Amino acid sequence: MQKKELGRYAYEERMPAGLYHLLNDYDKDNNITPRIVQALCRLIMADARDEEVYLCHFAVDHVCRIKGDGRHFCGYYNTQMLISYIRGAKAEGYEKFAGHLPSVLHLQYMIERAWDIGINEHGRVETGGIKGTRKHIGTQEVSTVAHWRFEESMHMPEVGYQHFMNQSDNQAAIYVHLRDNKADADFAGPSDIP
Repeated sequence: MQKKELGRYAYEERMPAGLYHLLNDYDKDNNITPRIVQALCRLIMADARDEEVYLCHFAVDHVCRIKGDGRHFCGYYNTQMLISYIRGAKAEGYEKFAGHLPSVLHLQYMIERAWDIGINEHGRVETGGIKGTRKHIGTQEVSTVAHWRFEESMHMPEVGYQHFMNQSDNQAAIYVHLRDNKADADFAGPSDIP
Protein backbone atom coordinates (compact mmCIF):
# COMPACT_ATOMS: atom_id res chain seq x y z
CA MET A 1 0.00 0.00 0.00
CA GLN A 2 1.09 3.51 -0.67
CA LYS A 3 0.44 7.00 0.63
CA LYS A 4 -2.90 7.09 -1.18
CA GLU A 5 -4.31 4.29 1.00
CA LEU A 6 -2.40 4.79 4.25
CA GLY A 7 -2.33 8.60 4.42
CA ARG A 8 0.54 11.04 4.46
CA TYR A 9 2.28 9.10 7.23
CA ALA A 10 2.32 5.85 5.24
CA TYR A 11 6.02 5.29 5.92
CA GLU A 12 6.02 6.41 9.54
CA GLU A 13 7.52 3.98 12.04
CA ARG A 14 6.31 5.83 15.16
CA MET A 15 3.93 8.72 15.74
CA PRO A 16 5.30 11.68 17.73
CA ALA A 17 5.58 10.92 21.45
CA GLY A 18 3.25 13.78 22.42
CA LEU A 19 0.46 12.43 20.21
CA TYR A 20 1.00 8.90 21.50
CA HIS A 21 0.68 10.16 25.09
CA LEU A 22 -2.44 12.18 24.19
CA LEU A 23 -4.10 9.03 22.83
CA ASN A 24 -2.86 6.88 25.70
CA ASP A 25 -3.89 9.25 28.50
CA TYR A 26 -7.20 10.42 27.03
CA ASP A 27 -10.32 9.74 29.12
CA LYS A 28 -11.97 7.02 27.06
CA ASP A 29 -15.49 8.48 27.29
CA ASN A 30 -14.82 12.16 26.56
CA ASN A 31 -15.25 11.85 22.79
CA ILE A 32 -18.38 9.65 22.91
CA THR A 33 -21.93 11.02 22.59
CA PRO A 34 -24.60 8.40 23.33
CA ARG A 35 -28.20 8.68 22.06
CA ILE A 36 -27.35 11.22 19.36
CA VAL A 37 -29.29 9.22 16.74
CA GLN A 38 -32.48 9.58 18.80
CA ALA A 39 -31.94 13.34 19.02
CA LEU A 40 -31.34 13.55 15.26
CA CYS A 41 -34.50 11.54 14.65
CA ARG A 42 -36.56 13.94 16.74
CA LEU A 43 -35.11 16.96 14.91
CA ILE A 44 -35.74 15.41 11.50
CA MET A 45 -39.32 14.54 12.43
CA ALA A 46 -39.91 18.15 13.50
CA ASP A 47 -38.85 19.35 10.03
CA ALA A 48 -41.53 18.54 7.44
CA ARG A 49 -39.23 19.13 4.43
CA ASP A 50 -37.98 15.54 4.34
CA GLU A 51 -40.19 12.57 3.56
CA GLU A 52 -37.69 9.75 4.02
CA VAL A 53 -34.50 9.56 6.00
CA TYR A 54 -32.21 6.66 6.77
CA LEU A 55 -30.37 6.72 10.07
CA CYS A 56 -28.10 4.26 11.76
CA HIS A 57 -29.39 2.09 14.61
CA PHE A 58 -30.36 3.82 17.85
CA ALA A 59 -27.71 1.77 19.68
CA VAL A 60 -24.83 3.51 17.86
CA ASP A 61 -22.86 6.00 19.95
CA HIS A 62 -21.28 8.91 18.09
CA VAL A 63 -17.49 8.99 18.47
CA CYS A 64 -15.73 12.20 17.49
CA ARG A 65 -12.08 12.96 17.06
CA ILE A 66 -9.92 13.89 20.01
CA LYS A 67 -8.81 17.51 20.02
CA GLY A 68 -5.18 17.60 19.00
CA ASP A 69 -5.13 14.18 17.28
CA GLY A 70 -4.20 15.71 13.94
CA ARG A 71 -7.23 14.19 12.16
CA HIS A 72 -5.48 10.89 11.44
CA PHE A 73 -7.69 8.32 13.15
CA CYS A 74 -11.14 8.44 11.48
CA GLY A 75 -11.01 4.72 10.60
CA TYR A 76 -10.50 3.92 14.28
CA TYR A 77 -13.35 6.21 15.38
CA ASN A 78 -15.64 4.56 12.81
CA THR A 79 -14.61 1.17 14.17
CA GLN A 80 -15.47 2.35 17.68
CA MET A 81 -18.95 3.37 16.46
CA LEU A 82 -19.41 -0.06 14.86
CA ILE A 83 -18.43 -1.71 18.13
CA SER A 84 -20.86 0.57 20.00
CA TYR A 85 -23.62 -0.82 17.77
CA ILE A 86 -22.62 -4.42 18.54
CA ARG A 87 -22.68 -3.66 22.26
CA GLY A 88 -25.77 -1.44 22.36
CA ALA A 89 -27.93 -3.67 20.17
CA LYS A 90 -26.63 -6.76 21.98
CA ALA A 91 -25.78 -8.23 18.58
CA GLU A 92 -24.18 -11.66 18.47
CA GLY A 93 -20.83 -11.53 20.28
CA TYR A 94 -21.48 -8.24 22.09
CA GLU A 95 -19.97 -9.61 25.30
CA LYS A 96 -16.57 -9.73 23.54
CA PHE A 97 -16.54 -5.91 23.71
CA ALA A 98 -17.45 -5.41 27.39
CA GLY A 99 -16.20 -2.35 29.27
CA HIS A 100 -14.99 0.82 27.54
CA LEU A 101 -14.84 1.05 23.79
CA PRO A 102 -11.32 0.09 22.73
CA SER A 103 -9.11 3.15 22.27
CA VAL A 104 -7.19 3.93 19.07
CA LEU A 105 -4.05 2.40 20.58
CA HIS A 106 -5.95 -0.66 21.79
CA LEU A 107 -7.47 -1.16 18.33
CA GLN A 108 -3.95 -0.99 16.88
CA TYR A 109 -2.86 -3.64 19.39
CA MET A 110 -5.85 -5.84 18.50
CA ILE A 111 -5.10 -5.64 14.78
CA GLU A 112 -1.40 -6.37 15.26
CA ARG A 113 -2.19 -9.25 17.64
CA ALA A 114 -4.56 -10.78 15.09
CA TRP A 115 -1.85 -10.51 12.44
CA ASP A 116 0.58 -12.25 14.84
CA ILE A 117 -1.66 -15.31 15.02
CA GLY A 118 -2.29 -15.45 11.28
CA ILE A 119 -5.57 -13.58 10.84
CA ASN A 120 -5.41 -11.50 7.65
CA GLU A 121 -1.65 -11.37 8.15
CA HIS A 122 -1.16 -9.94 4.67
CA GLY A 123 -2.36 -6.64 6.18
CA ARG A 124 0.94 -6.27 8.00
CA VAL A 125 2.83 -6.84 4.76
CA GLU A 126 0.67 -4.27 2.98
CA THR A 127 0.91 -1.61 5.70
CA GLY A 128 4.32 -2.34 7.20
CA GLY A 129 2.55 -2.48 10.59
CA ILE A 130 0.31 0.12 12.20
CA LYS A 131 1.01 -0.07 15.95
CA GLY A 132 2.03 3.34 17.27
CA THR A 133 1.62 5.08 13.90
CA ARG A 134 -0.80 7.44 12.19
CA LYS A 135 -1.38 5.12 9.24
CA HIS A 136 -4.97 4.92 8.06
CA ILE A 137 -7.01 1.74 8.41
CA GLY A 138 -9.92 0.44 6.34
CA THR A 139 -12.44 -2.37 6.15
CA GLN A 140 -9.72 -5.03 6.01
CA GLU A 141 -8.47 -4.01 9.46
CA VAL A 142 -12.04 -3.86 10.83
CA SER A 143 -12.50 -7.40 9.52
CA THR A 144 -9.26 -8.38 11.25
CA VAL A 145 -10.50 -7.06 14.62
CA ALA A 146 -13.80 -8.91 14.19
CA HIS A 147 -12.13 -12.19 13.28
CA TRP A 148 -9.75 -11.92 16.24
CA ARG A 149 -12.48 -11.10 18.76
CA PHE A 150 -14.89 -13.77 17.54
CA GLU A 151 -12.65 -16.61 16.39
CA GLU A 152 -12.95 -18.70 19.54
CA SER A 153 -16.65 -18.26 20.25
CA MET A 154 -18.49 -18.33 16.94
CA HIS A 155 -18.18 -18.76 13.23
CA MET A 156 -17.26 -15.61 11.33
CA PRO A 157 -18.36 -15.12 7.73
CA GLU A 158 -15.66 -15.13 5.05
CA VAL A 159 -15.79 -11.32 4.95
CA GLY A 160 -15.79 -10.08 8.55
CA TYR A 161 -17.69 -6.86 8.14
CA GLN A 162 -20.79 -8.78 7.01
CA HIS A 163 -21.10 -9.96 10.61
CA PHE A 164 -22.15 -6.47 11.63
CA MET A 165 -25.17 -6.62 9.32
CA ASN A 166 -27.26 -9.02 11.39
CA GLN A 167 -30.38 -9.34 9.25
CA SER A 168 -32.58 -11.14 11.78
CA ASP A 169 -33.61 -8.87 14.63
CA ASN A 170 -30.87 -6.24 14.90
CA GLN A 171 -30.81 -4.21 11.71
CA ALA A 172 -27.81 -1.93 11.26
CA ALA A 173 -30.08 0.87 10.07
CA ILE A 174 -33.56 2.16 10.78
CA TYR A 175 -36.02 3.64 8.34
CA VAL A 176 -37.84 6.77 9.37
CA HIS A 177 -40.94 7.65 7.36
CA LEU A 178 -41.74 11.28 7.95
CA ARG A 179 -44.81 11.74 5.76
CA ASP A 180 -47.02 10.61 8.65
CA ASN A 181 -44.69 12.22 11.23
CA LYS A 182 -43.88 8.87 12.82
CA ALA A 183 -40.85 6.64 13.05
CA ASP A 184 -40.92 3.02 11.96
CA ALA A 185 -37.96 1.12 13.33
CA ASP A 186 -36.92 -2.00 11.45
CA PHE A 187 -35.20 -3.50 14.47
CA ALA A 188 -36.41 -5.41 17.50
CA GLY A 189 -37.50 -3.08 20.25
CA PRO A 190 -40.10 -0.43 20.96
CA SER A 191 -41.63 1.26 17.93
CA ASP A 192 -41.57 4.63 19.67
CA ILE A 193 -38.38 6.65 19.72
CA PRO A 194 -36.54 6.23 23.01
